[in-house]
Amino acid sequence: MEFSKVVSALLALTIISSCKEASSAEASKEDSRINWRKLSDNSFGWLAEDNKSVNAERCWKVGSRFQCLHLWRLYPPDMQVDLDKNVSISSFFRDSLQRANVYPEHGYSCSVSDNGAIEGLALVGGAQIQNAVSSRGLSSGTFWSPDYVRKFVAENSPSTPVVYFRCEAIRELLSSGNEAAFLTTAINARDLGLSTAP
Repeated sequence: MEFSKVVSALLALTIISSCKEASSAEASKEDSRINWRKLSDNSFGWLAEDNKSVNAERCWKVGSRFQCLHLWRLYPPDMQVDLDKNVSISSFFRDSLQRANVYPEHGYSCSVSDNGAIEGLALVGGAQIQNAVSSRGLSSGTFWSPDYVRKFVAENSPSTPVVYFRCEAIRELLSSGNEAAFLTTAINARDLGLSTAP
């Protein structure tokens, strides 16, 4: 598959994931499916699946707040591009695990598939940038460094909340539809580069 086709497929997922913010009614329905579990590394997580999507969340306590990752995969029956193995992950802070299940539209995210990944930064004010990385040895870039992400945000939109994580650390594990691994020790704060890591 040509890298341009890979980028097109991943870009389609990124566009879909940017539209995932739920309405109040949808958020309420989603909350009824959430069953938080305390995991062996003292993080908290849940996973819910139906015939339309898979949603999961993993949170680590940092001071009085929670540093969280949200995993989302859509089963798109009417899409022309095959997105079945594409997974979108976004990052954010929670003040409470009881907060309504509506996710922020700004910050760092990445979408992964068997073919590679697309990192994204959505800034307060509307600007968005993306970085496509292929895993098939085709023409591609490299993953953003945390210093690059933080410097870019500081220079262009300091009010944008950013919880950076190493997309590269979870791309291979999650790219084949293995969402259940999201709640295991295969994914940990240290490998993700989260600030909660000892």
